[in-house]
Amino acid sequence: MKKLKIYYLALFLLAGLTFVSCEKDSDELTGNAELGGEVIFKSENLGYVVGNGKNTDYIGEFSVFQGPEKIESIDIYKTFSTKDQEGNIITSNKNLVRTITIPTENQHISVPFAVTYNQLIEGLTINGSALSSDDGSLQIGDYWTLSFVSHVSNGLVHENSHNVKISVGTRFSGTYKCVEATYYRIGVLTYTASDWPVKTVIESVDATTYKVNDYLGPFNANTYYFIIDSNDKISIPAFAPDGVTANVGNDLQLISCQTNPNDLSLSKCGTSNVVIRDDINGKDQLKMTFGYIGSGGSREFYQVLEKIVE
Repeated sequence: MKKLKIYYLALFLLAGLTFVSCEKDSDELTGNAELGGEVIFKSENLGYVVGNGKNTDYIGEFSVFQGPEKIESIDIYKTFSTKDQEGNIITSNKNLVRTITIPTENQHISVPFAVTYNQLIEGLTINGSALSSDDGSLQIGDYWTLSFVSHVSNGLVHENSHNVKISVGTRFSGTYKCVEATYYRIGVLTYTASDWPVKTVIESVDATTYKVNDYLGPFNANTYYFIIDSNDKISIPAFAPDGVTANVGNDLQLISCQTNPNDLSLSKCGTSNVVIRDDINGKDQLKMTFGYIGSGGSREFYQVLEKIVE
């Protein structure tokens, strides 16, 4: 019986130690939340979408829970990270984005903050060079890190142990459906939208280049590339992103309205190769004309792909 009591006592003490440890780990903020308050982020990950505009606001939010000593203001700092040609991550200098004054009369307050591309690049350099004013120069996988420094009423300054990461992605990658299409084989209408796949998957290669997987219109087992520039114009490059491999469809070099307009005369070159943005519902449309020269003449593709919003 005595041994049994000792056993239960040991379990009780172990449970108590575990509880204390968890409580201490939940102090994510200043390193001393009991005195200086606590900051909790709604999300520690935001996405920067190339092509949304350099003055578009990317909005985050954090909550401040005040302690006996009040957080009076929070400085937001930024750094930028990318990969060099060897694949090594290199990081910029650190620069202040802004200082936010925190009301001290409220025990709890939610604080939204917003940053734009122009604000994110200001004052940052990589290897001595300022970041480009053109967000099209960004690479998929680049990111900014926002760090947060709290100024407390007792004069102490604490850097938050948690950061917010803003990762670079692109707007027009995703899954699309065909809403309009024609395929002409040597001047004869052969396929329409009903012959296109139910879903077309488009991947980002870099900030402006996209890869279409599996289907070239109604033909499977194809991969091809297109580019969307800063003016929402679509072009068909001669080569894949490696600069060596030809950009092909059905194993033949792709042609475009720029290179072969007379060979694509049935496929709406005058109104195609543009992006139609849907800023309300996200159902962006890609209007594209391209083709190739096969035996006997040209094969012409015209398609309107609409982004599927789940």
